[in-house]
Amino acid sequence: GAERGADAVERLATEAVAFRESAMRGFAARLEDWRGRFDAAEAAGSATQAPPMQLQGFDVARLETLRDQHGGLLVALFHQDEHRHVFADLVCHGLPFVAPVAKRAYFETKALCERGPQAMGDAPMFVEVEGEQVGKSLLVALKRGRIGLIYVDGNMGPDGHRVDQGGCEVEFIGKRIRVKAGIARLSLALGLPILPIHVVPAASVDGAAVAAVEFGELIVPADRALLRAMSESAQDAYITGIMQSLYRELADVVRRHPSRWEFAFCLHRWLADEASPAAETGSDVVALGAEDPLRIDAGRVTEFRRGAELYWIDVARQRAVRMPDFASSLYRQLRAGEVRAARLVDSMTDAGAPAPQAWALLVELHERRLIAAA
Repeated sequence: GAERGADAVERLATEAVAFRESAMRGFAARLEDWRGRFDAAEAAGSATQAPPMQLQGFDVARLETLRDQHGGLLVALFHQDEHRHVFADLVCHGLPFVAPVAKRAYFETKALCERGPQAMGDAPMFVEVEGEQVGKSLLVALKRGRIGLIYVDGNMGPDGHRVDQGGCEVEFIGKRIRVKAGIARLSLALGLPILPIHVVPAASVDGAAVAAVEFGELIVPADRALLRAMSESAQDAYITGIMQSLYRELADVVRRHPSRWEFAFCLHRWLADEASPAAETGSDVVALGAEDPLRIDAGRVTEFRRGAELYWIDVARQRAVRMPDFASSLYRQLRAGEVRAARLVDSMTDAGAPAPQAWALLVELHERRLIAAA
């Protein structure tokens, strides 16, 4: 749109897919290196050593200091760059942490860590992010002194990406999105500070790409007595403020490194429902008539093909509608100019659709504001 053209976005998307695959291969290679080290040590009958850390500028000692100063610590993570290595570096350092995660690979990594020194094996504790006991497991681990590592931009959990419960709305790169607020609620309930950690590209070393850690601004919760005295609405506003601060930092990093944020591919799921054009103008959607001439706003609605699948994309709301095969010529007809509804139905019936089904599709597109009566 105003910031980047379609060609530039396509290039970024291609780069993002390639980088994610490369990052996953790189992390798998690191784990294989660990396995080789442990195999060699066991074969030689010698004590295993912790592998080296990898991320530049990762001051793990600061995390320990903050934990000790505040009686605990929450670390806000994001799906940026080589984010998987945050876990690996903490394991190498032997710092105990707890992390809600969704991928089985993390749980399999735990078994590998147990082949290393005891501190390395004891460091990670992974809990299933979609498990019903995730909250209880987190609380117990945090109270026992583990640092909590939570993906802020995961927006996952028992209710999936809908964020029906426990969420809030924030502004993110010009859009209103609805996000999970679990880390803010934990901070509020336990009085723990939140330290954002961002992984970003760093200067290459000997031609090899490397990544570095940037610490964000520490979010220290208000006094516990003050928090307890807050009304429910004041607490909600407080939680929203924390999440807005975290997403403001994320937006800054994404703008600097747009192809390195993996969850750009999930952003459309989080968009808050916008008011419909009918609500904005105070008018209702009028009934569609067979003789109504219909039109399409090609600047707002575009056609997208993926293999044999056909979609219409509402660019403004970033919503997609999958189109049936019999409607494959619909977009092209409407791009050419106004067409009567009855004529469009005829063309779809000629393509094999029952007339009621063709008419139902037009009505749906009309109600979704993808087509309009001229």
